[in-house]
Amino acid sequence: MLIIADAQSAAVTNWPMRLLLVAATLSVIAGLLALMRWGWKGRERRQIDVSRPLPLPPHDAMFVIDVPGVYIGAARNGDWLDRIAVHGLGVRSRAALNVGEQGIWVERVHANSFFVPADEINRVSIDRDVAATVRSKDSVVVVTFALGATLVDFGFLADGDEGRDLIFQACVDAGFNVDALVVTKEQS
Repeated sequence: MLIIADAQSAAVTNWPMRLLLVAATLSVIAGLLALMRWGWKGRERRQIDVSRPLPLPPHDAMFVIDVPGVYIGAARNGDWLDRIAVHGLGVRSRAALNVGEQGIWVERVHANSFFVPADEINRVSIDRDVAATVRSKDSVVVVTFALGATLVDFGFLADGDEGRDLIFQACVDAGFNVDALVVTKEQS
């Protein structure tokens, strides 16, 4: 018992060392964020050849559905890891997908909305991956369209399976080129 009474408690905190460690940690985090921004800006510079999509549909455009969900992002056709960063196409956001005979309008929240005319739509399919993002099987509506000279895939994840099915059926009704495998699976 005498030993416990004579022991002195150690200093609880070494404030200068603690402040130095906090400053070092914040510096590392700030450095990593700066590198991420530098990489994104570099990707935008490399993709300068990608045309800007139309911001709004024509005034006389009529849409048959308006499905809420998440705009996942866009990638070059055939390379789902090559996310398109220019014109805000790589930014994930809440959105509503509107389908009509004149095309598809992606109305995004806190990001640039865009319109894809029907004559630029090459294919509509249902997949699981686009723009370096993988979701559950057959959950993502992937629209392949021509953006200038570049073929682009964008992905849309509807809030539910019924929303995905509504989008798919509206694309079939509008006469878009719909993936044959999806048609057979939906009809069976």
